[in-house]
Formats: sequence, structure tokens, C-alpha cells
Amino acid sequence: MKKVLVIVLTMLLAIGMMTGCSQAELIALNAYTDMAAWETTQQSGTITAEINREQLAKLISAFAAEWESDISAEDANEISSSIFQSLKIDYTAEADVKAQKIFADFDVTLDGELYPLEVYFEGNKITVAKETFGSVMKLMDKYGLTENETYTYVEFLNEYTGDKDSLQISLGEDANYYTEQQNIAAELGNNVTALAADFIKTAFSDYTSTLSSPEGNGVKFEVTYEKLVKEFGSLLGYYIGHKDKIADAWDTAVTSYAKIFENLFSYHGADVEIAEDNQEFLPEMKADSILPSAADLTGALEEVQEALNESSTLKELVSGANLICAITPVGKDAYDMKYDFALPYQGVNMLTMNMTDHRKKIDKITERQYNSAVLNDFDTEYENFMNRQYPILNAKLSWREGGALYGDITFYRKNLDYTLYYDYVWRQFIVIDDRIYVPMRTIAEGLGYEVQWDSENEKAYVLDGDNRIDMSGFVREDTTYIKVRDFEKLGCTVYYVQNGLSNTATVTKPEV
Repeated sequence: MKKVLVIVLTMLLAIGMMTGCSQAELIALNAYTDMAAWETTQQSGTITAEINREQLAKLISAFAAEWESDISAEDANEISSSIFQSLKIDYTAEADVKAQKIFADFDVTLDGELYPLEVYFEGNKITVAKETFGSVMKLMDKYGLTENETYTYVEFLNEYTGDKDSLQISLGEDANYYTEQQNIAAELGNNVTALAADFIKTAFSDYTSTLSSPEGNGVKFEVTYEKLVKEFGSLLGYYIGHKDKIADAWDTAVTSYAKIFENLFSYHGADVEIAEDNQEFLPEMKADSILPSAADLTGALEEVQEALNESSTLKELVSGANLICAITPVGKDAYDMKYDFALPYQGVNMLTMNMTDHRKKIDKITERQYNSAVLNDFDTEYENFMNRQYPILNAKLSWREGGALYGDITFYRKNLDYTLYYDYVWRQFIVIDDRIYVPMRTIAEGLGYEVQWDSENEKAYVLDGDNRIDMSGFVREDTTYIKVRDFEKLGCTVYYVQNGLSNTATVTKPEV
């Protein structure tokens, strides 16, 4: 908890020193306080981003030269060309915090191609639109990310949905726990936002930032490197002249946060040790122990400037960056926000980003109706899909020379573009007269065969289609051990490799 408090209150101090508390900043503070308190909200907007790949390649080459890297101009062009050129995200979302209902719809247009994404959370159920799975698979394919297990998961979910418009997945027995944690996080977030606003209003009530200005009935912030450096000088002077005032506001915020945290978690049945923890870290978090001195702040700025001076490329990049954001109240319980960011390099914008965002308080969330396929047992269904789509190809056994030893068994699947083991287990291997004996059932079942045990005759059989094959060896501690070569009775091929004391044997199933 101490780490959380350090991060949160340090952020509060930084935010306060970046904004001040003129009429313009009060509009922003009130806006975020209002929005955090809304229990039922609606949000919509658009995000766009453009990357100039030619400029990006120049930037990569410039950094490579400064860092004496081996990256060539061709490498820089290849890296930049692998990144998107244009991105547009149109989004709508609704949330009911108490009812734990969240709807999110994103239309992502990447380099001119549309990727729709839609998810609906309701209590212990997650409903994902079928087109979302197709979009994720296309995106992973676009960026060469198909060689990992995540792609296989999405492929399975897409197939399982079938002709339905969506897939519904239950969180099961853990749903109540996660819902409770989300409610706690939301309530804590609301309280911290209000606490941050109170801290800023109190600590910086006499400070007016040059980064902000009124715009209509709202506020506009414009941030550049030059303005930040100038602002820091003003803030430093304010900080020195008002340190007692800031320290008092800080101590109040620390005590209030600790109390909020304690009351919230006690209410939700948390451990009583939270109260004891508060007593331990509160003295350490008081202003006289943690607030930086003027010398610390000046030193931090000097370190940043020194780092920039060491890299002319980085300094040019930072010096040219420009961020403009505006917050405007719209009627009752609604706000419009607009953000514009430009990152020029050598006189040309390498990156531009724009965002328009509309948020408002609503009476209730719109209920969504889906014709969903329902997935209740992910593990079983996923395994069935994998066995059907990517059947087990072979088992690789590894061990070292010796008497009684433990080896590992890894099962690999067929038709995958990447190496994905079906299971990884440690089992005892036994060496008798220089022959290796391995646990029969573990390997046979891992390869997809059914095993039967005849307790009357103490024999082990493996079913291979209509064939019942005797795979008996010797039994030790209720485990049947056989020679690796015995798997050839099933039509498998066995390939040995010895490298010093290390040995491997690959048991490959016959082609079907």
C-alpha cells in the first residue's frame, strides 16, 4: 500500500504543479471530479494518428548513428515500413458501474482496412461479437503474430461461435470476486480523483499556470518544451515561497487517502491489518519526510536537460513536440474533450495524433441482445478443438545417463507454425541393462491413445482404432513401464539422439 500511496500522491503533486488553480484549471478539475463520480456514463469519439514513415526512418537512422548502432539505412526503412501509416478509431462505450455492465464498440481502421471490435460485459458474463475474433486474427496476421498460442485461442473462439453473432463466456465461480474488486477499484478511483482536486485547489490556490487559458466556457492547455521549462521556473519559485502551504495540503491528502483506503477495504471485508499498515507508513509519507527540496527539483531539471544535450536528435524531437487539449462543459452533466499532438522531425511532422471525446452522464445503460453461442467449459472445448485441428504429432523424451532418474516429456502438435507443446511433465524414467524404460500411460494418453488396464491379468492395453495392443512391461508403484521401442507396436517411429550424457527419444505417431 505504501508504494501505491507514493505513486498516487507524487502524481497529485506533479499534476498540481503543472496546472495551478486559476479559473481555467478549476473547470478541468471540476470536470474530472464530476466524471469520476458518474455511475452510469456514455462515451464516444474518434482517435486518428498519422505516421510519416520516411521521417521515422530518418529518425531511426539518426539515433543509430548517435548510439553507434549497427542499424543500417535499409534496416531503418524496414522497421518504419512495418509500422502503420494511418490509424483511425471510432468508438462508443457505455458503463454502469454498480450493475457491472460495460459495452465497448471500436471500429479500427488501420491503413485503410476496417477491423470492428465489440465486447459486452454483464455481471459474470462476457459477450464478444463474432466479427471481433475475425478482426483480431486479421490484425495478428498483418503484423506477423500468428506464431503464438494467443492466435490459436482466438481461432478456436471464432470457430466455436459458428453461425451465431457472438460468443458468451462465463467467468464462473470467480465472477463475484472480480465484480467486487472492480467495484472497490471504481470507488477508490472516485475518491482519489476528488482527493486530487482538493489537494490541487488547496496547495496551488494562488498559482496561475501559463500552460492554460480560458476558451469559451471551457479551458485549453497548450504544452511545448519551451513552455514547460519556463513553467518549471515559475513553479519552483512558487514552491519555495509556499512550501508550508503545500506541505500542509500534502499531509492532509496523505491522511485522507489512508482513511479512504482503510474504510473502503474494511467495508468490503478486508484484513484488519490495513489499519496497522496505515500506522506504519503514515509517518514516512509526511511532507517533511518525502516532499522534494528546491535543490532536488532543480537537480531533476538539470538531469533532464543534460540527457537532452547528450542527444541532439532527442533534443530536437522533444523541443518540437506540441500538445493541445481542451475541455468544454456541454449542457448538464456532459463534457467535450479535444486533443491534438504533433511530433515534428527536421521540419516535417513525423507523428500527428488527434482525438475528440464526448462524455455524458446517462440514466441507464442500453441493454444489448445477442444470439450467442455459449461457452461454459473453455478447457475441454479448447482441447477438443486442438485435437481436431492440430492433433498430437509426437512426444519428445529427454533424460541423462544414470540409474533411477527423472526425465521430461513434451508433446508437440501437428500443423502449427510455431512450437507449442501439448503438455510438459516430469516423470521417473528407469534404466535397466542400459535400456531406458518410461511410464507407458503418460506417453500413450498424451499421444491421444486410450489406455485400458486388465487388473485380473495385470496387463496394460492401448486401443488403436479397432486394435487392442498389449503394452505390458513391468509395474512399479502402480505405474506400467515399457521400453521406448515398444511404442513401435502402435506403428510409431522412434528416433534416438545421444549427445554426451544427454539423451532424447522422439516418438512420432503414424500418419492418418
